[in-house]
Amino acid sequence: MTERDREVLIWLTAVPGIGPQTVSKVLQRLQNFSFQLEEVCENHDSFYKKISLSDAQITALKKFQLRFSPQNYLELLTEKDIDVLCWDEEKYPSLLKEISSIPHVLYVKGPAESWQNLPISVVGTRHLTSYGEEVTKVISGELVDLGATIVSGFMYGADMEAHLTAIQKKGKTVGVLGYGFDYLPTNTTQYPTQQFLEAGNTFVTEFAPFVAAHKGNFPVRNRIVAGMSHATVVVEAAQKSGSLITAQYALDFGRLVCAVPGPFTSLYSEGTKNLVNQGAKLVTTGLDVISELRPSLETSVLNGSESEKIQRRKNGLLLVHEKLEREILEHLFQQSEYAEKLAEVLKIPISALLIHLSMLEVKGLIYQKGNKWWSYL
Repeated sequence: MTERDREVLIWLTAVPGIGPQTVSKVLQRLQNFSFQLEEVCENHDSFYKKISLSDAQITALKKFQLRFSPQNYLELLTEKDIDVLCWDEEKYPSLLKEISSIPHVLYVKGPAESWQNLPISVVGTRHLTSYGEEVTKVISGELVDLGATIVSGFMYGADMEAHLTAIQKKGKTVGVLGYGFDYLPTNTTQYPTQQFLEAGNTFVTEFAPFVAAHKGNFPVRNRIVAGMSHATVVVEAAQKSGSLITAQYALDFGRLVCAVPGPFTSLYSEGTKNLVNQGAKLVTTGLDVISELRPSLETSVLNGSESEKIQRRKNGLLLVHEKLEREILEHLFQQSEYAEKLAEVLKIPISALLIHLSMLEVKGLIYQKGNKWWSYL
């Protein structure tokens, strides 16, 4: 994509009423007719009809064009300290590229590297019970200890407990917003926005800065939570909880869905019980989640471009503080190895090596297949 195409795409996706499906349709029509993306800015009704825009969308586009050109829209984003990623860029979440309803543009505050490092979403009701609060803290904390990045929706309840646990454990977390950055809450007890950013974490949204929170935005947001995660863990949910929408998206995307059991007398156990009945994996620890995820990691995490693999390796090394474990990882990045051979190469007793291999396996960085050890990264 040329720089000019990038500008126009970012501008087009910000037009009210033009969502991901319309953008996908427009891009396909442009390709079919050998049109250039630049032509979207030329304000010809006949052209807009050819690329399948409705009358309402044409009106919205023209109105938006009176406020912004592609160039000054990007200038506005720079002034607001908002980064933008297009779907074909290297830093764009690799898992999100796999879904059918891909967001063509993401607005970002904070570092973009977090979501490349074993992203797992933890979601649940906004009305957590004391049991749900404790469960969320325990499982989120264990996932952080095992090297996961916690993804959630930055709302009160389960989302916020998951985010705060990651921050307290000095792990990484990504907040996916159902509105634009102009409406990101200021730092409060309920919404610790500044604390979130100062700890090196990331907010992401597909909504332009001026888009306010709206009931219909949150199911749209939930597909990103599920789409950028290897697995979705539902800790507590009523029968009509929004977190079940996230779980359904995860199932639709072929991702792992896990549910935490709860007291059978609680209304907030109904949703998780139904998920288990539909095939979700029953989990009670972070290690349970990683163990369920390992078979898919062997096929999905190992895929991707060489640059994505290099970035995952850099992120993986950040999780390892012992020199010997870093040496083990670096060796397994290059090739799989038998434990006996690895002990010989590193010049340490096999008994000592096996302890470190087990620790790296628990962190979700390596796995054993046959008699050899392999790196997920």
